Amino acid sequence: MTSVVELNELAARVLKKPDLSTYGLAELASEVGIDVKPAGTKAPNWKSIVFSNEEIKFAILDAYTIYCIGDKLLGMVA
Repeated sequence: MTSVVELNELAARVLKKPDLSTYGLAELASEVGIDVKPAGTKAPNWKSIVFSNEEIKFAILDAYTIYCIGDKLLGMVA
């Protein structure tokens, strides 16, 4: 059995703010007090086979931001 919870849904439940379920990553980060610096490029075309260094940095920053938000939210539950 697998269970998936979207990050914005988790934030909405933990912070008891239903509107957060419609927020994007940068807005969620701001809501939990995490300062996200823009990667300086637009989102990559995820269907591409080859990515530039900037696109790779964008993906890494996104993944790390998701981890930080999730970690902070789960810390509020414990």
